[in-house]
Amino acid sequence: MVIHYEYLLYTAAVLLVLLFLVSILQPCEKRGKIALIAAFSLSTCIGIYLLSLWITLERPPMRSSGETRLWYSFFLPLLGCVLFHNLRQRWIIYYGIFVSLVFLTINYCKPGIFDKTLMPALQSPWFIPHVLTYILGYALFSCSALMAGRNLYMKLTGRPISDNILAIRNTVRIGFSLITLGMLMGAIWAQKAWAHYWGWDPKEVWALITWLIYALFLHFDWRVSIQQQQTEKKWEGRHTVGMNIFLLAAFAAVLICWFGVNYLSSAADSIHTYRN
Repeated sequence: MVIHYEYLLYTAAVLLVLLFLVSILQPCEKRGKIALIAAFSLSTCIGIYLLSLWITLERPPMRSSGETRLWYSFFLPLLGCVLFHNLRQRWIIYYGIFVSLVFLTINYCKPGIFDKTLMPALQSPWFIPHVLTYILGYALFSCSALMAGRNLYMKLTGRPISDNILAIRNTVRIGFSLITLGMLMGAIWAQKAWAHYWGWDPKEVWALITWLIYALFLHFDWRVSIQQQQTEKKWEGRHTVGMNIFLLAAFAAVLICWFGVNYLSSAADSIHTYRN
């Protein structure tokens, strides 16, 4: 039996409110541990809900847009915990919980139609790993964009940029590796289901555009890293600003690939278009 969705939404809201209260009332040394507990608790609750949904529907809950938002909400608090471990900045955990709450609220306001229907092409062993690697990759790109946006804000307000450049680079690298793996699995899946590796579907095209954009960033990052080693200088000035602006623009491509393609007329009959 599926857990009532309202309970999940209320849990996320209560945890977020408690975190803000803790940030005001508790000593600094305790805030980080409490934030970690809250984020892990939320991911656990969402994970239990997804598992119950999976069992009830007798299929992986990854078919609709609302279902993918649930997985995104599951991954973000966990990624916030990992980044907090590296950066020691609580705001990344608050962000993960806040965005999870936003997505859970969207699903509440626009409830999906959960049924057991799964078209034959989706009844493949490649379905689950293909979708999960992409969603996790998107979640990592979201975190990199957030850190980039914060850096630009710090720069505009005349404050020193946080020491998170290495975290941004590693986050993008892992995310890029995941979407590359997801694209390869999708090609193998397509060949088995439709006898071709690539069909120039709108979703496939935008996935390729997104991949190329992040590949360009990694190439730029590699060249600057070589210059750093030769000149023994750190990321600074226009290189840092350019990197952060580029990552914000790159994440816009992710959003188009994930959601925007659904509204294209050419994607009306696409198997990749998420339904409500």
